[in-house]
Amino acid sequence: SQMSRCSSNEKPPAVAVAVVEAESYPKKQDEEEEYVVPPIAIAYPVPTAPSPPLPSGKNEIGRNVNIAKSATIGTNVRIGDNTHIHDGAVIQDGVTIGQNCHIHMNAKVETCATMEHNSSVHMNGMIRANTTLKRGQTVSMNKTN
Repeated sequence: SQMSRCSSNEKPPAVAVAVVEAESYPKKQDEEEEYVVPPIAIAYPVPTAPSPPLPSGKNEIGRNVNIAKSATIGTNVRIGDNTHIHDGAVIQDGVTIGQNCHIHMNAKVETCATMEHNSSVHMNGMIRANTTLKRGQTVSMNKTN
């Protein structure tokens, strides 16, 4: 079943699965020096206390959740209160999304990933399978965690 894949007993690696790289922008004619945007988010596989499994194929949707008609939501998905899922977003099976999260247009949250409370994935961003986006962190536009 899908839930058994999400709650395996394998130990997570001790290092970060991925880091959103800093971006460097060249200076413009009227600027004195180049500036660097620091990394936005780091995703680590984080062991968490497992939630009780959902009945096969069921989703748990919190209060005041907005899901665009063109968004795709898999099965065994948990979505916390006050979360917004925008047009074209894809939430795959077994995903857990905390409260007050935003999944923007065409963003993707892969199988068994976790978004902690107050986190965001911007337009065309992606959270990889089996990783956790920590509380308050953001995956920026067109980036992968």
